[in-house]
Amino acid sequence: MTRATTLTVLALLAAPLEPLLAQENETTAVEARIRAAREIDVSAQVAGVVVAHRIERNTLVEKNAVILEIDPTFHRIALENAKARSRKAESDLKLTSQELDREMNLKRGDSTSAAEIDRLRAALASAQAARDVAQAAVDDSRHRLDRCTVRAPESGLVSELWPEVGETLGLGAPVARVLTVQDLIAEAFLSPEEVVRVERGQEIQVAIALPTPTTVTGRIRELAGAATNRIFRIRVALSEPPAGVLAGFSARILIPRRKR
Repeated sequence: MTRATTLTVLALLAAPLEPLLAQENETTAVEARIRAAREIDVSAQVAGVVVAHRIERNTLVEKNAVILEIDPTFHRIALENAKARSRKAESDLKLTSQELDREMNLKRGDSTSAAEIDRLRAALASAQAARDVAQAAVDDSRHRLDRCTVRAPESGLVSELWPEVGETLGLGAPVARVLTVQDLIAEAFLSPEEVVRVERGQEIQVAIALPTPTTVTGRIRELAGAATNRIFRIRVALSEPPAGVLAGFSARILIPRRKR
């Protein structure tokens, strides 16, 4: 997203909704905010120093887009060391297998004992186990190196990007927050007088601030008491949000003046 596009998105978040209130005679407009139904917190999967940001805050990203990068030097060295140990384990396994084959061929002429064959078979099993452990270490090191590149788990809006370049992150440190764009809700708070006019599952109109202000239909997903018994939270799932609507946009939920 370019700087100009980012500024446009931020301007839309504060756009006025007055042109959408033609239904005032039949409804009460309650201030609301568009939110993502899913907010995904991304954390660091490896420890290290942040060396680069690849996006900015309030940027739309596709799934697997790079958010930031953690210094991969230590993990790259660990991977190369693991590969070296894996090559040695593979070589040891090959030599032990060849030695067993040679002894087995000699046994056909009764020139070696059954005890030596058993010893070599045990050595082969041990070499195979060592090879498997070494390969697992390679896979783990490669996985850790991959995790130095922090990616978006889903397509959405990166609403938060916490660490600065040069900051040292611990394992599990918060990195970013991604708001999904596929499933949006309008959230507001109602008075007792307003909440009695609606019910869960009811269809309701939501006015959204856009360059051309738009009213869309939603369905009430949640009605619940908030911080006090005098305030109630309403969440309306938007069935078909207009293109370009993002979490953070201003909206108003149009509450009927009379219960249906």
